Amino acid sequence: MKYIAVTLCCIMLLTCGQAEAATQSMCPDKVLDSGTIEGIFLGVECGDYCHATIKLPNGEEFSLFANEETTEKAFGKGTGQKVSVTYELRQYWEGEGMYCNRAEFFASGKLLAAPPAQTAQDSSSLASDIAMAQQAAEKGDAFAQLGLGLMYLTGNGVPKDNAKAEQWIQKAAAQGDKSAQQTLQMLKAAANGDTRAQKALEMLHSDIAESIQNAQIQDQNIQTEQTQKNTTNDKTSPEKDSGGFFGLFTSKSSGDKYVETVKEGYLAFDESTTVGNVLDNYGYITSANWSSFEDQQKRKIVQFEGALDQIKIAQELSQPKYSLALLSALSSTDTLKKLLADKKSKLYRTQWNLVVQFKIMKGDEFEISYTGFRNDNGEEEARNVDQMIEVIYENEVIAPQKLLSLQ
Repeated sequence: MKYIAVTLCCIMLLTCGQAEAATQSMCPDKVLDSGTIEGIFLGVECGDYCHATIKLPNGEEFSLFANEETTEKAFGKGTGQKVSVTYELRQYWEGEGMYCNRAEFFASGKLLAAPPAQTAQDSSSLASDIAMAQQAAEKGDAFAQLGLGLMYLTGNGVPKDNAKAEQWIQKAAAQGDKSAQQTLQMLKAAANGDTRAQKALEMLHSDIAESIQNAQIQDQNIQTEQTQKNTTNDKTSPEKDSGGFFGLFTSKSSGDKYVETVKEGYLAFDESTTVGNVLDNYGYITSANWSSFEDQQKRKIVQFEGALDQIKIAQELSQPKYSLALLSALSSTDTLKKLLADKKSKLYRTQWNLVVQFKIMKGDEFEISYTGFRNDNGEEEARNVDQMIEVIYENEVIAPQKLLSLQ
């Protein structure tokens, strides 16, 4: 019997080897597809393999195989620049795992045009907002203190000054501001060589720089449109029906088990309340709806959608203490006052909803897979999941960028 068993083992090994060879021969290395994306270059990370990450305009991150030498040749050594990347979807045999794999590889890239030069009007508006934020910070407003600290930290709008940045962030943290406390921890970790914290700081720099750049471009577009309106006699478009706002708060759900699983679940950092309570009772929505569906990958998704109380949000954000924070939302306190005063503005015409999606896992487990905003015209703005959930949990104000601008 011993010899029979040995013989069988040899036959099995020979058969497996032949099958492997046959499988590998059916997986030749080749390019299946290619494409081009635009976004913010976040850098290259290396482990077993090296990959580059590009932050897309919708907030999602796109990773592809690349090395530092290739990306430095295309973009230079810095991160945070707006870039265009051409990639190839390649098929190849994964020898270690013994399977046919497909992945995106960096093919080429280039830096996109620099933002338009800042005009005297831009500089004046920025200086005014910074001055108001400075006054609010000196009066002890933690939100303004954190915002001012971040501006000094990144050098956007003010000369970069790490000492002043830490001073203002510490003042906000001392008042219990969680974002300030987390930022201080990140700064200390980065100073001690923590690569994840250093990466997070790079992303913070690029996010603020991108927001300022977009604000300048948008302001230039608004000025161009105003000039065109002043030099033509074209009639304005018909007034749209306001609609979209709800009086009393209501919460609807389909009653299915997936929705109930999420609503009765808990956030990882606080088990004293449920996910349903946190979202349904967010102070800046007027109604809420829960539903579930399957995505393209046949995964079960539960969705919360809350109608934003847009007038309340604009009134809150038009206070001077938010002037600096509005820079990253492509707006200003003056802009919000104009929107509130004009009954034909987008505040009264286009309804935006807060959207949170959860991916159902095995058993009763789930994870947050998407957070952002969606309006009744189908436009969307994705947001960072952790930051969005913290804002909702703390019942702080947040809004889509497109809602807050004059454009």
